[in-house]
Amino acid sequence: MIKNILKAILIGLGGILLVAFLYEQASQIYFNSKKPPAAEFVEIDGVSTHFVKRGKGGPTVVFQSGLGGDYKTWEAIQDSVSRFTTTLSYDRAGLQWSGPSGSPKTLESITRELEILLEKTGCPKPYILVGHSLAGLTLRPFIQKHENDITGVILLDVSHPDQVKRSSEALKKYLVVPPDGLVTALVESGWARIYFSFRPFISDVPGSHPMNRHITNYFYRSYKTILQEAREDDPMFDEAGKINSFGRIPLTVITGAYPRGADFLEDPALEKEYLEIHRSGQKDLLRLSTQSKQIIAPNSAHYVPLTDEAWVIRAILEYVNTPTP
Repeated sequence: MIKNILKAILIGLGGILLVAFLYEQASQIYFNSKKPPAAEFVEIDGVSTHFVKRGKGGPTVVFQSGLGGDYKTWEAIQDSVSRFTTTLSYDRAGLQWSGPSGSPKTLESITRELEILLEKTGCPKPYILVGHSLAGLTLRPFIQKHENDITGVILLDVSHPDQVKRSSEALKKYLVVPPDGLVTALVESGWARIYFSFRPFISDVPGSHPMNRHITNYFYRSYKTILQEAREDDPMFDEAGKINSFGRIPLTVITGAYPRGADFLEDPALEKEYLEIHRSGQKDLLRLSTQSKQIIAPNSAHYVPLTDEAWVIRAILEYVNTPTP
């Protein structure tokens, strides 16, 4: 009797696993069919790189996403700003529609990718750079190398080079990257897609926001590179910390107000520590330029480009409408 019950349970579980797996494979085939047109791709060092270029005239507003982010992060902002000037968003190698690079992610490789992309897409100078999260590190070498071609930098709740060093061991353990094998199993089996169909992928963005659905639909295309970037970010933090001045390039730092706190941290002590480190780091970013200012985005936690678009658009257009010296 017990043996038959256990057998039935195992068969049932096997059936559920099979259905989830088949559902995932069918979903991947379907979403792969949504690939953008060939005109939105250029080859960079053998990698098919996806970009979205809109608008005309200079300056060019260049959007760079944070860890695992893609062009979709900027859709609403880019739609608005492109009415006034040229805009460019893109997927870094291995993310969303861009092919994998097959080599380690470094500040040098990310900078080279952007340099070639701007050249091949014919984006007019000067540039206004807009970066979110990890882009606070990855944009620094580009800014250093192309100082004379940049008329403004806007950093949206970005990473600070010293934020990990300032964190306690308890906070570092909480932010540890999960094992690759576990993430692969959850994604390829379909369980990640099912789970995030019932709860938001980004906890500090409303579940109804289109970006939550987008990430759930396409996470399978980016998760390997997200894990790679997360595991290889220590050298990026160290290298970015050596670039500590943008000279006289105008800089706007837009920081999330975190109206609900850092609710992804369940421990109140860790939440307090995280916010203190983050807010201190955001203030410190103002030292990067002799012409800097900070804006607090009232509705946002970390994902300022998704929850306070109006503040970002206003900051961009302020630079677009400023005459180039």
